[in-house]
Amino acid sequence: MDVSVQSTLMEPDINEDGEKPVGIDSTNRDYTRDTQLERQDYTLSFGYMMNNHFSIFAGYQYGDTSYDWIEKIDDEKGGEVGTVDKNNEFLTGGPFIGVATNWQTKLGTLGLSLAVADLDGKITTHRKHEEGKSTITKLHKRERTEKVSSSTTGVKVGLNWNAPPISSIPGLSYGVSLDWFSYEFDSKKGSFQDNVFGNRENELLDLEPFDVEETVYSVRFSLNYSF
Repeated sequence: MDVSVQSTLMEPDINEDGEKPVGIDSTNRDYTRDTQLERQDYTLSFGYMMNNHFSIFAGYQYGDTSYDWIEKIDDEKGGEVGTVDKNNEFLTGGPFIGVATNWQTKLGTLGLSLAVADLDGKITTHRKHEEGKSTITKLHKRERTEKVSSSTTGVKVGLNWNAPPISSIPGLSYGVSLDWFSYEFDSKKGSFQDNVFGNRENELLDLEPFDVEETVYSVRFSLNYSF
């Protein structure tokens, strides 16, 4: 049995600025945006050795990707038109099954694995507009939440190398693994709530903007101890 947890902070602070039409009069205004991205992965797997070189495995994987940003908009005199706060979360989860092989060398064990996963995805976005104190124009006060479900079947490839036990510390060894997976999620159903429409739950008719292609590369270093 193998259990793994991985947390990744991707580009922890992305700053962006420019101009775009905002406010009641839709005039180009200066804006600054601060973005944070984060991803966490959880995996539980079980394997069975068929012989010295081949094994099969199966398990369940879960991923949580968040993409959040805060945008501040100013008028031409430096007054605050308003702020836009948006939180995006993409959850994925489902079973996988795969096969692995390995080759023994004098320098350690080299392994290759291939797995297929059947995943469900859920996108949740929350956007909130707050008015500023500008005397020239105002940002419409608004709050909107969108929820979209999706699914996919994708492939995961892994390459790993494990060194022989360290002679000075019996039972201790180390290894390096490289993993790559790519999934294309097709949106199936969605809904939204918006204070402009009375906060009622409505069906999302255009789901194409919510189709997600997720590609992840990871490198891991591990310490192993055999009792």
